[in-house]
Amino acid sequence: MYNKKNGIKNTKQYFNQVNCGTGTDQLSQETNISQDKLDELASLSDLARLYGVGPVFARIIYDVGINSVKGFMYQLNNRWLSL
Repeated sequence: MYNKKNGIKNTKQYFNQVNCGTGTDQLSQETNISQDKLDELASLSDLARLYGVGPVFARIIYDVGINSVKGFMYQLNNRWLSL
């Protein structure tokens, strides 16, 4: 997704814009993309920040109910503790 007004060219810029900038509300109005889709994209871009996680694996992680790096680390720690 490229947004000329905000200069968003990649997931890192999108993640920073959403989490440190205006959030998805304003971006939704500017792009006519639903809030839900932008929130989903924000979650996927967050998960893609994990080392070794690309777009396909980020989608798999998201589809099993983990929607952030924090959630991923929580699940990982719980799994290790239960072994």
